[in-house]
Amino acid sequence: MTLTDTEETQFDKLIRPIALDQKALRMKKYIQHGKVTTYSHSLRVAKTAFALNRSLHAGCDERRLVRAAFLHDYFLYDWHTHGDKLHGYHHPEIAAENAARDFGLDQKEQSIIRTHMWPLTLFHVPASREAWIVTIADKLNRSRERTPQRHRSFYCTAALAAHTIILKCWTVSRTMDAQSFRMIRSGAENRTLTDSRSSGHWIHGCGS
Repeated sequence: MTLTDTEETQFDKLIRPIALDQKALRMKKYIQHGKVTTYSHSLRVAKTAFALNRSLHAGCDERRLVRAAFLHDYFLYDWHTHGDKLHGYHHPEIAAENAARDFGLDQKEQSIIRTHMWPLTLFHVPASREAWIVTIADKLNRSRERTPQRHRSFYCTAALAAHTIILKCWTVSRTMDAQSFRMIRSGAENRTLTDSRSSGHWIHGCGS
């Protein structure tokens, strides 16, 4: 996925304020996958998320998307040696708390970070388009960084296809839920109006 010159400029405008922040630059001290630092990985995920949103016409809030994508691994430690062996489960919460503290992320942005490891974090399911896009972008870049060169194309294509299908299904289900809610609400309002009219006739009849 490539960006046009205009899109590159738009992405740079969104990413620059946090990517050049001294607090964010601390991610350069830690290795993420292979020889790739957490900082480089996070930049790649942010750019991939931005590109995916444009190519899929997902209609994401791009400021929230890029901020959360860049800070999705803002846990600030060497996960190869730090703590227990459950880094995959624990780090989304740690990253979300750190990002909220240092960059003032709102609840939606924190939720995007907390759910980016799904399906590993089974009960923390992405709950927005932005969250699904970041989840996909992270998987794609992790595959590129950890998979041998000869297998990268296959794994990246498979990951993108699988998550794109899930995103489409989620979007359709949300649309159907919204439509169903409107139909239910409309039906309830109609029944209320009918009942009100019937009640008015009854009262009028009692008074005559």
